[in-house]
Amino acid sequence: MFPSFKSGIAWALAIMPLHAEVLETNFESGFGPWTPLFSGTWEIQNQSGNHVAALTVAGVNRPPVRRPQAYLFLNGYSWTDCTFTVHAKTLEPAATTTRDVVLIFGYADDTHYYYAHTSSKADAIHTVIMKVAGTQRATIHLEANPTPALNGNWQTIRVEHAATGTIRVFVDNMVTPRLTANDTTYPAGALAFGSFDDRALFDDVSISGTDIPVTAPKVSLEKHGNNELTLSYPTQKGLSYQLLSGSNLSSLTPLTTATAGSGSMETRPVILAEAPYRFFQVLTTHPLLAQP
Repeated sequence: MFPSFKSGIAWALAIMPLHAEVLETNFESGFGPWTPLFSGTWEIQNQSGNHVAALTVAGVNRPPVRRPQAYLFLNGYSWTDCTFTVHAKTLEPAATTTRDVVLIFGYADDTHYYYAHTSSKADAIHTVIMKVAGTQRATIHLEANPTPALNGNWQTIRVEHAATGTIRVFVDNMVTPRLTANDTTYPAGALAFGSFDDRALFDDVSISGTDIPVTAPKVSLEKHGNNELTLSYPTQKGLSYQLLSGSNLSSLTPLTTATAGSGSMETRPVILAEAPYRFFQVLTTHPLLAQP
C-alpha cells in the first residue's frame, strides 16, 4: 500500500473518475455551503418572505493586486466545464455609475482566478472578464466595446466556463453572451460571487458541472547520500497541495505552504533528520479560501 524505505514513507490513493454535480442554494436556511471572505459584511435578509444573501458592507482593497474585495466562497469543490448562475441586485444608486457585482470562477487561490465583472459602466476595468495572476491582472474578453448591463433590478447573471478555455458571460439574455473569452490558464477551480467594492443582494445560485475529486498523487522518492531526498509528485490544476513531514505519523507538520497545482511535476529537496524513520505526506485539498 505504501512505497517505503528506511528513510521515508509517502502514500497515494488511486485516481478517482470525475463526476457531474448540480448544486443549488436559495438561502432559505442560511448561507449553506457558502463562506464569506473575511473582507466585507454579509447577512441573510428576509425580503417579503424570501431570504437572500446580502452584502451590506463593501470589502476593502487587499494587496498585492486589485481584485474583488468581498465574496461568498463555495468550500469543498473544484469545478470544471461548469455553468454558474446567480440572481443579483445592486444596492448602490444609479449615481454610482461604477457599481458592480462579480462572479469568480477558475479559482486556484486568492490571487489566481477569473472574474466576470457586471457593471453600470463599461471601460478598461468595468464590464470585463478579468484574469488575476499573482501581482498582475488583465482583461481577457474579446469584445472591444461591451454594453454595460447592471440596472438596479434583480438580474440573472451566468458564466459558462469550459476546460478548453471558452468563457461566456450572460446578463438577463441567456441566448446571446455579453462577454466572451478564450483562456486556458485556470481550466478548473472554486467558485464565488460578490462585488468588487459595492453592496448587493444575491439569490437562487445554481451550479452544474464536473467536480474534481481530491486525490493524493503518487510520490516518487530518490535518495542522495545519507541525509538528502528528492520528492517528486504530479499536480493537477484545480487542486491544492501541501507537503507534510515528521518522525511520527500521528504528528506530521508542514514543510511547505499550500499551493495551487500547476498541472506539472512538483519536485522538493528534503534534508533528513536524525530520526531512523521519516514520514512524508502530500496533503491534497480543493482550493482554499484566503484567511486574514
